[in-house]
Amino acid sequence: MYKMNLEQKLFGPISKKYCYYFNIMSMLAFIIIICGILSIIYMLMTNMKNSQMSIIHLVILIVTYSMVYLQNRLLYDMCLNTLK
Repeated sequence: MYKMNLEQKLFGPISKKYCYYFNIMSMLAFIIIICGILSIIYMLMTNMKNSQMSIIHLVILIVTYSMVYLQNRLLYDMCLNTLK
């Protein structure tokens, strides 16, 4: 009996409130994207020396977190629609 309860708690369905994890993660990714864009604009406006490599890194960061943002949005929508 105890094993059944433990298994149900560990691997059973979760409540709808856990869907908000994906929403929070997508908001965090969006904030990081905005910070990356603002950093690129700042570097371009101030003509920072040797900033070409930093701009490339920021572009990679923006692309990566854009995919994270999209993935978490999709997971959030899937979670909400699955646990109706």
